[in-house]
Amino acid sequence: MPFDLGLLTLASVLRRGRHLDHLSSSITLIALAWGLLQWPMGFGTQIGSALATLLVLVGVLQKIWAMRVALDADLFDALGRAEGEHASARNDPASHAPASHDPASHDPASHDPASQQPASHNPPGPAPDITARLAAMDAMLVGTGLMPARLAGRPLPPRTQGALRLLVIQAALVGFQVALTLSSLLAMPWLFPGY
Repeated sequence: MPFDLGLLTLASVLRRGRHLDHLSSSITLIALAWGLLQWPMGFGTQIGSALATLLVLVGVLQKIWAMRVALDADLFDALGRAEGEHASARNDPASHAPASHDPASHDPASHDPASQQPASHNPPGPAPDITARLAAMDAMLVGTGLMPARLAGRPLPPRTQGALRLLVIQAALVGFQVALTLSSLLAMPWLFPGY
């Protein structure tokens, strides 16, 4: 089916944000400890405090994005599994087989090959009720304040692009943290001659 595999793949890609979050959390904790230990130990500098503060602030911002990306991963995973179950139900031959006590099963017209389509024939694209599931998800997100009302009712492609955009922003924040940390370590002999 076109949508269940696509949505589950998207959810799996979004879950890579957890690895980014773990890396960012480690950098944030180290920066916080470094910033807190500078002053009591008597080697604090304004540059060191500013770098530690910036690393912590970027880490907190990244954490917010990471929670949003994780929520999207769970939502797309739920949509993908529901879509797959719906597609399986449509393809289940038992659900298309007539009951033995059904009078229509003895109707000669019901056995006409031209009047029947194969059970495996399904129109391409999303199942009709994915729109209802998206509407229910929108109502929940708007009701809890996790999504502005103006974004409700969007079709699936803009939603997937928006979710991937959030992951890219999260990766950019982690990349900035890593770059700032590495540049601080490389510049430490010149910036902090007392170390």
